[in-house]
Amino acid sequence: MKKTLISFASVIIAGLLFTGCNKAPSLSSQEKALFESSSPEIKQLFETALTADKAGNYLSACTNYQALLHQNLSVDQVMAMQTAMSSLTQRIYDAAAKGDPGAKAAVDALKGASARQGR
Repeated sequence: MKKTLISFASVIIAGLLFTGCNKAPSLSSQEKALFESSSPEIKQLFETALTADKAGNYLSACTNYQALLHQNLSVDQVMAMQTAMSSLTQRIYDAAAKGDPGAKAAVDALKGASARQGR
């Protein structure tokens, strides 16, 4: 069941990454609270992802959010990651369209990762 859920979430996130999406809200305090009782490793990964996201370090944020999906998360935590990735993806594409080199590099890396996964 967990593998199915993670696979399903990965497909949704991949779809959002490469088709664009409407701006999703940032993670609410309730969504962030979902990770407070997690293991130290998951909490650290989550905090690292949030910090990178807030700093506009697109590739690091995306990589860490995706790494979280490979952890033992609850359904609500997976849904929070989908929200975070959706919001991040939109910001990446908006910034890339405005010529942001960091965003362009993130788009290229994400497309390359997606192509490798599709093999």
